Amino acid sequence: MLLTGKTIAIVGGGPGGLTLARLLQLQGVSVQVYERDADRTVRQQGATLDLHEESGLKALETAGLIAAFHARYRPGADKTRLTDEQGHIYFDDHAHPEAPFGPGQYRPEIDRGPLRDLLIDALEPGTIKWDAHFLSMEPQGAGWQLHFRNGSHYADVVVAADGANSRIRPLITGIRPVYSGITIVEGNIYHAAKNAPNLHALVAGGKVFAFGGSNSIILSAKGDGSLSFYTGTGSQRTW
Repeated sequence: MLLTGKTIAIVGGGPGGLTLARLLQLQGVSVQVYERDADRTVRQQGATLDLHEESGLKALETAGLIAAFHARYRPGADKTRLTDEQGHIYFDDHAHPEAPFGPGQYRPEIDRGPLRDLLIDALEPGTIKWDAHFLSMEPQGAGWQLHFRNGSHYADVVVAADGANSRIRPLITGIRPVYSGITIVEGNIYHAAKNAPNLHALVAGGKVFAFGGSNSIILSAKGDGSLSFYTGTGSQRTW
């Protein structure tokens, strides 16, 4: 195998980076994940993720983690309502029966926190270096020397899994991310049943997409009783 005897550095401990680390370890590859979070509990993870049969679920199955996923996913979290800015419902998934877990078009959802936890727990002890804030890297020998705020490390192969604002991306391509014209602000409402009972009832354990003009709000229920929200607004342009 081409990676035999090589050290792989994965920069970024999100679902993609952690899944790749698990798959590589199953093949006997030496992997180190570098994550800038101080530890696994330091910050709130985002809203739920739907996993598709040909991608996310296939990766978890290959990684031997479908049973762990099944124990943590949230039935009904995929139920969606579409509304206008006044909350009038135009489409309601709750009127349809719950799809069973298994092959087909069903796309089960899981909160990001539990998904990240099951992936972390599946890795060999010491795989993740926490509090590793990536700064830069340069070629060294046949590999790369990576520099973090708390030290430097060598790797034969580096995988960029550090998100949309990747610091490694410019070393791979000169193509820069392009602003889409939509600005999104993310937040959470904790103890939503108490603090936002009307929204909590409207979401009903699933999701709400509310649209009005160039503005939108996405609400997503989470297993801890909170609601994640994403407000989107279109920029004003002169053509």
